[in-house]
Amino acid sequence: MRVVLTHARGRLEALEAALRRRGDEVVRAPLIETVPCSCAAARAAARKLLASPWLLFPSRSAVEAWASLGLPLPGAPHGPKLGAVGGATAAALATAGARATLIGEPATAEGLARAFLARADAAGPVGLPRGDRARPTLEDRLREAGFETAPVTIYRTERRPWRGSEEAEAVVVASPSAAEGLPADLAGRAALVALGPTTAAALHARGFAPWTAERPDAASVLDRLDDARRGAAPTVGRTP
Repeated sequence: MRVVLTHARGRLEALEAALRRRGDEVVRAPLIETVPCSCAAARAAARKLLASPWLLFPSRSAVEAWASLGLPLPGAPHGPKLGAVGGATAAALATAGARATLIGEPATAEGLARAFLARADAAGPVGLPRGDRARPTLEDRLREAGFETAPVTIYRTERRPWRGSEEAEAVVVASPSAAEGLPADLAGRAALVALGPTTAAALHARGFAPWTAERPDAASVLDRLDDARRGAAPTVGRTP
């Protein structure tokens, strides 16, 4: 099977090797690129979040952008407690020398909000370093629960043109932003695997019928690709 990966290198590191071991052909065609906001205003706004009792990171890209700003991630007891949307984001924090106090389960905005709200030490204002195209789910859930939030945009997402194979048999789509960059004529001729329900919903809104990986990891993607090979019906996740 010829599989197009639309995410950037450094994401889902185990997937490409696993596909090649199975004999699949892998084509890399990133549809988005994240660019840190390096201006003084973004750095100053982000630095103010260090006074918050919590920082919740909704993506690995947010952690990497934070680090690129040269800001510390001290964590408790010398700084805010840190939350990560999932294991990959927690690993990015560890790479930056910090430790996540909580990790969302599942690895979605809803999962992160639930993990935070379940804690006895949940407190606001909650710092939300994020991208310019972040959906409001996490912020909305916290505000609905009565917590003040402090969202700060620290990176922007730029679209890249589709450069995937015309003979693509499967495409792995890692984000709603990537979903927007797919050519419409992929519908019906390539199996689409979405990483999570939000991406699946974005694909569904464009008229695609994706298979949904329950977790943003290689094993879940491989399971859905196997479903596609067998001709199992696609699954579309709910919007978190």
